[in-house]
Amino acid sequence: MQKIKIIVNGQEPSKREINSKQNFNKVLKEFYKLKPAIFVNPWFYGVVGFASLCVIFL
Repeated sequence: MQKIKIIVNGQEPSKREINSKQNFNKVLKEFYKLKPAIFVNPWFYGVVGFASLCVIFL
């Protein structure tokens, strides 16, 4: 079994390094590019409802 090396007193990142990774505008742009889930679309409920009715009547 391998021994795990744990660094107790590691280096803290500088303020500049922390701020460089906090790009919330980029995160928001990527979020708005995502397509909504299929079950949010009203057409989905029509198709599912129709299929459910067909199964029930058959």
